[in-house]
Amino acid sequence: MFRLLRALMIVTIGVILAACSSRATVGSLVTPIATEGPIEQEATPTPESSSAVNQTVAFTFYDSYAAWCGTCRANDPVLQALAEQFAGKVEFVRVNVDNPADTATRQRFGLVDRSQYALVNAQGEVVKRWFGLLNEARVSSELEALITG
Repeated sequence: MFRLLRALMIVTIGVILAACSSRATVGSLVTPIATEGPIEQEATPTPESSSAVNQTVAFTFYDSYAAWCGTCRANDPVLQALAEQFAGKVEFVRVNVDNPADTATRQRFGLVDRSQYALVNAQGEVVKRWFGLLNEARVSSELEALITG
C-alpha cells in the first residue's frame, strides 16, 4: 500500500513539474488594454491608482489571475474579446495573485483567489462578481445591462 501511494505521489509531482516547466508565455491584459495584437504585459495597479475613481470609463473589470492557472489562461480569449467589445466603456485590469504588490487591490475588491472577477463602478463599489470559467455571451450581456443602466 505504501509503495502504491509513493508511486502515485511521484507521478503526480512529475506531472505538476512537467506542466509548470512546459508552459509558454501567457498573454495577459494590460491597463488600459490594447485592442490589437497579442497582449504580453500585465498590469500591477498601485493602491493609489486602484483607489482613484476612473474618470474615463463607467466600470473597471478586475481579473484575479496567476500565470500558471489553466482556468485563467482559458479565459484569456474571452477577456480579450470583452475588452475589445467594451473598449471605452469598461477598463480591464489584471491583478496577479502571486504578486505581493497586487495584494491591496485584491483585498479591496474581495479577489481572494485566481479566476475571480469583480466589476467595480466609478465610485469604487463592486457591482457584480464572476468566478471560474467565463461564458463570453453571458458576461457580455450582463455588462451591457449594467452599462445601459
